[in-house]
Amino acid sequence: MSSLKVTGMFVRKAASVLTIGLLFATLLQAPAQAGVGDPDAECQANGFDFGIEKWSPAWTLDEEGSAGADYTITVSGTRLLVTWTSSPAVAGVLAKAGTLYAVLPGGTSGTISVASLPILQGHELSHITFCGNNALTPVTASAVLGACVFANGASTSPVTALISPAGGATVALSNAGGVVHTFPTSGATYNAAPGAYTWVATAAAGYAISGASTGGFTA
Repeated sequence: MSSLKVTGMFVRKAASVLTIGLLFATLLQAPAQAGVGDPDAECQANGFDFGIEKWSPAWTLDEEGSAGADYTITVSGTRLLVTWTSSPAVAGVLAKAGTLYAVLPGGTSGTISVASLPILQGHELSHITFCGNNALTPVTASAVLGACVFANGASTSPVTALISPAGGATVALSNAGGVVHTFPTSGATYNAAPGAYTWVATAAAGYAISGASTGGFTA
């Protein structure tokens, strides 16, 4: 009877060891998953469009973001002082220490010193993440005054919006009383009464104003 108990206990222990071994082997073979702090999520949470790479001490590449293959980045240093280079330029760098973040300017190279960042002092860097922004399409925009037209006892002057590419911006036309008309696209017109006017161009999402963004004339 005692022999049966000992044998039964041995079988149960052997089965438990086998189960743990299989579970451990399964975990080792499981593919890596992007964590809560993956580069894209981190960068987007801090106002950037996409993540490039995340580096961790002793400054080795920890995880690539969606644009990692498009950049060549080097990082070296300690947990308190890091230097980095990037080709092409990155839009910004996130430095994390403890639960704190510092959002730093990008470029093609830089230095991250915990001693010069009050928000991180008292902590060591846990990782840094390189971030990027989508390129903006340049757009030119203005409002052009046409020849005065006199009709029905009143004079007006046509004002035409010139926006290229069309839809890349809006142009607001104002007089002393405020905005009198907003041009939504290129070629739109407004008949302005006599007086002084100013116009202001505002880029649409994904665009950036190239050249003058404001101007004025007297109708």
